[in-house]
Amino acid sequence: MKRESGFTLFEILLVATLLGIIVAVIVPNLGVGFRIWSSTGESMEIIQDSRITLQKMMKDIRNAEEITDISSESISLIDENGDSIDYGLFYSDGEPYLGYSLNGSEWSKLTGPLDWIQMEYYDQSGEPTDQPSLVRSVKISFSVGGNEFSSNVYRPTGEEIDSDSPSPFPTYAITAGTKKVELKSNSAVLGSNGSVRANCDITLKNNVYVAGDVISAGVCTLVGHPIVDGTVQSYAGEIDIPVLDPWALQDQAQYVLSSDGKVYDDEGNLVGEGELGPWKFKGGKKKKWELKSKGKKGSKECNGIYFVETDVDISGNVYGMATVISTGEIKTSGTVALETATEEGYLLVAAKKINISGSGIYEGIVWGKKVELKGSVLVKGALIGDEEVKTSGSSAVKFNGEYQIPGAGEAKLHILSWDEE
Repeated sequence: MKRESGFTLFEILLVATLLGIIVAVIVPNLGVGFRIWSSTGESMEIIQDSRITLQKMMKDIRNAEEITDISSESISLIDENGDSIDYGLFYSDGEPYLGYSLNGSEWSKLTGPLDWIQMEYYDQSGEPTDQPSLVRSVKISFSVGGNEFSSNVYRPTGEEIDSDSPSPFPTYAITAGTKKVELKSNSAVLGSNGSVRANCDITLKNNVYVAGDVISAGVCTLVGHPIVDGTVQSYAGEIDIPVLDPWALQDQAQYVLSSDGKVYDDEGNLVGEGELGPWKFKGGKKKKWELKSKGKKGSKECNGIYFVETDVDISGNVYGMATVISTGEIKTSGTVALETATEEGYLLVAAKKINISGSGIYEGIVWGKKVELKGSVLVKGALIGDEEVKTSGSSAVKFNGEYQIPGAGEAKLHILSWDEE
């Protein structure tokens, strides 16, 4: 008689026991995984909400006509439309939140619950003040879920400041502030506005050519065989060069490339991590964002306005309509071809040094603490160095007065720093 297939009672009990052991081990770990995933999602939401909150506060304060009341946990102001706006600590269901109220309406949650919040106010001399009319700088700090956020804000002096119609700075092809201007080799300054103006010494060496004037508040020195078509003047009066503050341009950015490798759009939404289009983040001891093309990978196109919280390295065959604003240094090389993406003409702006080499073409304003051109680079625009400007090789600057930037002191608010931990 043929034996029918099946499972014995012992086999069934053995399988049930093994399944019970597996379930007992896996299910708790799955729970941990889900909790970690949920916690990470909540943390990212907190960071995004807090970034958006800071941006909203900065924008409203920037456009405020008057600060009406201040405390360590709140600020009240009148905006350009005459509306009353309050930002500060309020409680909802017993929990502390950073909120917003318009014209005395009920408070709306912006971010929270808060661990703590602290707002500090300083007058023109940098001393603490409790008088709203004397406030010239504000430090806003708060913590949500263990994440700390802080912004320092500067309000320049002047009772009436019209940011819609500022007095433009008379841009020259090359402008420099406190240290030096040095043009050497076969470099040239061209164009109908091809002049050099500085509050420091200017030195022209070798076969330098300048189509316009060379005017210095210090000493002009010509060595070798430089040619200047215009006037050469030493000991001229100083000019009022706008203060270099990359953070003041953050509101123009379409993307923020942060120092932790994350990318946010202009609404504070997370849109990338470690990369955005052709941009790549490089971590390690010296963090930086890179925009490169190499060998067989061909050229890279980049368009948009980028605010970068690290050093920037651009190299290879990179092209497009892009403006890069860095809180560190900017270094470019290769056959880069970039055109400004802003109305003012800002192309490369850096809190520290800008070093441009290779054979690229750059259209717009290049503005940094120190600016240096090398190789056969052509800048169709202007160079502004807060401290110094240097050119060498066969590099050239050609400026026909295409761009005018706002003058010193007209902006209502400058963001000096934005630190997150």
